[in-house]
Amino acid sequence: MRYAPAHRLLPPLFLVPPVGVGGLCYAPLVRHLGPDWPAIVLRPPGEEYELGPQSRVEDLAARYVAQVQEAQPEGPILVGGWSTGGVLAFETARQLLAQNFHIPLIFLLDSFLPRLGPMPPPRRPEWPLRLFARQLALEVHGPAPLPVLVQEVLRKGKEAQLLPADMSADQLLRTAQDFAAQLRAVRQYDPLPGSEKILLFRVSSSLESRAEPLQGWDGVASEVGLRVVPGTHYTMLRAPQVAVLAEEMCACAQVIVWTVPDSL
Repeated sequence: MRYAPAHRLLPPLFLVPPVGVGGLCYAPLVRHLGPDWPAIVLRPPGEEYELGPQSRVEDLAARYVAQVQEAQPEGPILVGGWSTGGVLAFETARQLLAQNFHIPLIFLLDSFLPRLGPMPPPRRPEWPLRLFARQLALEVHGPAPLPVLVQEVLRKGKEAQLLPADMSADQLLRTAQDFAAQLRAVRQYDPLPGSEKILLFRVSSSLESRAEPLQGWDGVASEVGLRVVPGTHYTMLRAPQVAVLAEEMCACAQVIVWTVPDSL
């Protein structure tokens, strides 16, 4: 793959985790970006941050802003995120831009602007866990008592290396609850138009499933570019598809960062 030579080192790329999943999903992408493009995966809100029905994307993003400022006190930087992590990445970048950070480009990886309104409260105690399992693309079929469901999700998640090998049942349940709270916040996010520049990567399998090719981002950013990469929403970050994504991201970043064109 063709990456930037050392004398053309790209600004660091800060990757915002999707809600409830953490940064493990970015490990293959970080490896494929290589040493010439430093990538930093931000930490999701820890147990010390209480999530609830009133949690907002703006509040969650503020915690990522603090991490970026600690690691990189000034720009230029690049910001990106996959799935719901793209929504959080966009708001994180927006807050950093308001603090005069130079962010030439925001990478959104198959992420769409929901604007779906508030989520209904869960009717059954296993609802957050089933929702979380679906986010991980883990198949969980049929009714089952909560303890049985927890063990099934733990086993499948660890086998697929989507969950930490030492995650306990209690930790999984807390993660599922946090996921539901953050997802509720994302679904209510409705930003005003701004001056951000976005490069949206969509998977070929989803282009026909949504009416809006730009996933709603053209209504809130000044410029939105579109690239199509192979795979599905869940496999675009896994081998072999992730290699194509990494090369496309690097090539586009080189053009945007070093030539600064009028449009994407």
